[in-house]
Amino acid sequence: ILSNLLCFINRFRAQWEIYIDPKYKEKDLRVCCKHFTQSAYNHPKRKSLRWNAVPTLYLPETVDLDEPAASSSSNVADVPSTEKSAATLLPSTEVPAVEHISMVVPDVIFSFPQCDGAMEVSSSSENCTSFSSSSNESSSEIGAALSDHDYHYKDLQPFSSVPGPSQVTSTATKRGGTIPLPRINPRCSTPLLSNIMSTARKIQKRHRNSRNKYKRKCQEVQQKKRSKEENALEVLRGLVTPFLFKMLQCQVRNAHRKPQGMRYTDEEKSVFLGIQKRGRSAYNCLPMLKPSRKTLRAVTKKLNLSPGINDIIMEALHQRTDAMEEGDTPRKKFC
Repeated sequence: ILSNLLCFINRFRAQWEIYIDPKYKEKDLRVCCKHFTQSAYNHPKRKSLRWNAVPTLYLPETVDLDEPAASSSSNVADVPSTEKSAATLLPSTEVPAVEHISMVVPDVIFSFPQCDGAMEVSSSSENCTSFSSSSNESSSEIGAALSDHDYHYKDLQPFSSVPGPSQVTSTATKRGGTIPLPRINPRCSTPLLSNIMSTARKIQKRHRNSRNKYKRKCQEVQQKKRSKEENALEVLRGLVTPFLFKMLQCQVRNAHRKPQGMRYTDEEKSVFLGIQKRGRSAYNCLPMLKPSRKTLRAVTKKLNLSPGINDIIMEALHQRTDAMEEGDTPRKKFC
């Protein structure tokens, strides 16, 4: 169910963004610095914009639309050759005597329906586009047209705050092996989108809680198992000899392991090595408890053997004979 929901969201996420809020259509909008007033900058020299900076229609200070119209030839001569094709040439009676006005609006056309001035946008995103205004239109009329147009600058958001591709995806971490859901801003744009996202988050939360509960149960079972084994070994400690207790302890630890995965301590290896030295028949009677001969051979390779009488062996024999009585037959044999 979760995978189907995610596929459904990823497939129609782009369409939802466009139909939910039209501002997503212009989320990659770029404009030059000429479209911002001096009050929109934090520092004029560094050209760093404020967080609430909004671009406006560029009207240079040198332009005076109230001046009388000049000849059309002088106006066309001032325009560079690369921009003549993009400019709209009006008749000589309608071309005002103004210098060339340019603005950069790549891939986007600003249209003001109530303005009488003709405005065109060039295909190049690097060059500024030119527009021409009628001679009988003044700057006050342009301001009135812009104010009458339903275009509220207070409602606009700065271009830096518009969510881009990096902001649409969720930054939630992967906890418990769950898949991070894509986050669409605003979250509750439509009831359908809100219900889908909330249901997916509930499923993720339920999966995470069940996974953590399973881990806690496994830890409790392992802890109870270890405690029962320890209690059983403590009861057997007083009923058997120390040698047999070590054998039982080794068997309990390696009961559920494969022969290749059995592990033995150094003390247990020394015990089995003593059994092997006494006789192979006794060692072969313990096939499920004993380590392999290869393991015992690796232990003996670490010992430094030298020819002659070993003082450690002689001390061990003296300790055994001292515990015997004088008339005992084994004592006479050892001595």
